[in-house]
Order: sequence, then C-alpha cells, then structure tokens
Amino acid sequence: MKVRKNYWLDAELLEHARSLLETRTETETVAEALRRVVEGEELARALAKGRAGFPDWADPYHVE
Repeated sequence: MKVRKNYWLDAELLEHARSLLETRTETETVAEALRRVVEGEELARALAKGRAGFPDWADPYHVE
C-alpha cells in the first residue's frame, strides 16, 4: 500500500542521497533510503540476537 505524505526535508541531503543511491526521483530516493534503513536495522538486530555465541562482538550502531 502506498500513501501520500508531505514532509519538510533538507534539499541538499535529499540530493546527496539521490546521487549516492542513483535513484531517478525524490520519491524513489526516500523509498530506497527507508528500505535500506529497515534492512540494516533488521540485520543489526539479528546479529545482536545471535551474539551470545560471540560475546566480544560490539555493535557500532546501538549502544546498550
């Protein structure tokens, strides 16, 4: 399901993200950035959950 939203965004940050992600539109840029954030967070949580086998592993993105 897609929804229409209105946000105030930093234009330079949006353009930088568009350039790095190689997306064609601002909408594609926001969608791809959100996808990557969700995938990264899911990966970080899965690694943290499984870190009992690796107690010395440190998550650089989440301080506990």
